[in-house]
Amino acid sequence: MVYSESKLNVLDITLHLDDGFIQTDVYSKLTDSHLYLPPSSAHPKHVFKAIPFGVTSRLRRNCSEDIFLNKRLEEYKGYLDDQGYPAELFFFLAHKPVKLILFARNSRVIYRM
Repeated sequence: MVYSESKLNVLDITLHLDDGFIQTDVYSKLTDSHLYLPPSSAHPKHVFKAIPFGVTSRLRRNCSEDIFLNKRLEEYKGYLDDQGYPAELFFFLAHKPVKLILFARNSRVIYRM
């Protein structure tokens, strides 16, 4: 675990302490290769739309500040581009208006965009 007086990396989140407020950002270890299922594989087409959707959802959920979010969207766009995902799909998902609808079912919270 890497930490300092104002920053703590836990699992896939970085916690920043700024003027008494906690801000969150996405964290990945240096050894993370950021490999995703290549679109050239023989999986159903909907799988390849779900992966960028899941990535952007995770970034939106875990980045508490727009500056963190914009930086991570650019970073992960590059990772998906390296795997052969169309940039247009990621751009659409990254800039799609967010509608979070919360449902409580069996003490679980479900997020929808």
